[in-house]
Parts: sequence; C-alpha cells; structure tokens
Amino acid sequence: MIKNAIATLLILGAVGVFFMWTRPFLEEIGQLSYEKKIVNETLESSRELINLRDDIVSNFNIISSEDLNRFSKILPSESDKNKLMVQLSNTANLTGVIIEKLEMREQERKGLGGTPLGDDPYNILELEIDLLGTYEGFFSFLEETEKSLRLVDIDHINFSSSEEGLFEFTIKGETYFKK
Repeated sequence: MIKNAIATLLILGAVGVFFMWTRPFLEEIGQLSYEKKIVNETLESSRELINLRDDIVSNFNIISSEDLNRFSKILPSESDKNKLMVQLSNTANLTGVIIEKLEMREQERKGLGGTPLGDDPYNILELEIDLLGTYEGFFSFLEETEKSLRLVDIDHINFSSSEEGLFEFTIKGETYFKK
C-alpha cells in the first residue's frame, strides 16, 4: 500500500512538474498560433489586392490608345488654354461667326461657404465669349461646341441685335481640367 501511495505521489509530482514546466511553452505556442493566423489572413488579403490590381491593370491595358486620347480631350491634364482657343476659333470659322472677345479664367471649385474642395479631382476654366453673327451661325456654333470632345457647360447666353442684321452673343460657361 505504501508502494502504491509513493507511486501515486511520484506520478502526481511528475504530472505537476510537467505542467508547471511546460505551461509557459504552451502559452507561447498559443500566442504563436494566433500570430500565424493573423499573418495568414494578411497574406490572403494581400493576394486579393494583388489580384484586384492585376485585373485593373489588364482592364486599363484593354483601353485603346485612341480612346485614351479621346478621354484626355474630354478632361485634359492641364487647362490648355491655347488648344481651347484654337478649337473655339476653328468652330467659329466653320460656322460663320466672329469671336470678338474670349476670356478664360482658372477657378478652383468651391464648396459651401466658399471653401475650396481639396479632394476635388479637377479645376474649372471659366469662359466668356462674345460672338458676332447670324442666329443660324450662332446655333451651329453651339451645336459644334456640343459635339466636340472637350466638355463645356454653358451657363448664360445673352444676345442683342445690331443694325446690320447681325446679332451679338455673349456666352458664359465652364470647362474642366484635371488638377
């Protein structure tokens, strides 16, 4: 009986020493398992982002250079006043109206209270154009401006007649360019 009690005590002592000695290692193993899980989740997220990036790049590469060129005309990367002036002048010549005055002013878009919109991806180029011509010529000028790839929003149109049967038109509008 004493042998059984000693054996039981030795077994309980061995189990106690085993758990006391291995417990810090078991806690470290648990911590490392948790960190491994986080690293694997991060790795999976990065793989998904890489796949998304690759999809976006492949979709971008599908776009033809002609379409990219057209898009750069819709929303140019700079105000490009000279090209716009030439475009409007060519449109006026084509439609038979005369540009008497052309003013362009760069403006930053403003939010409520007049504060600049810092995260806005584009700026505004305000236009004021004085034209002289017939009503049909002016109407054709507006149609050609509407058909052009350069986005132009016309806000105001004023007109008056002259003694020669021609009209004087004033157009105020906006066009846009990337920041």
